[in-house]
Amino acid sequence: MIYDQISNAEKYFCLHPLFEKAFQYLTKNDFLNIPAGKYQIEQDSLFALINNYFSKSIDASFSESHKKYIDIQLVISGRERMGFGLFNDFSHEQYDSEKDLQKHQGKLNFIDVEKNQFVIFFPNDIHMPGLQIEKPEKIIKVVIKVAV
Repeated sequence: MIYDQISNAEKYFCLHPLFEKAFQYLTKNDFLNIPAGKYQIEQDSLFALINNYFSKSIDASFSESHKKYIDIQLVISGRERMGFGLFNDFSHEQYDSEKDLQKHQGKLNFIDVEKNQFVIFFPNDIHMPGLQIEKPEKIIKVVIKVAV
């Protein structure tokens, strides 16, 4: 897992062949004026999910991981708490290959993520994003999915 400011994105280009293109997409678009939805950047290898939602309680959420994609999650407006942990510290449900989703149970650590901050979750990073900090808050967030 990586947590940083979008202004430092260039430091991470070397970690994956598609990270430069992913971060360029994140820094060159005005996501406040783009409707929520899925946007292809490079076929199924790289795409963006623009999300508008209210943060929620931990009881209304679940821990997850993905095997096919790395998540780059950038908060555009609002702020949310994200839970995270290491794969081997959790129990695991059956992996759903169609949804690229596996749910988990275990003890999470937490970070608060604000506007212009991003988190990268790799396949062995358990995560629970979208959590409220004090009360539900309107969030606009872009999740870039980068094929492993």
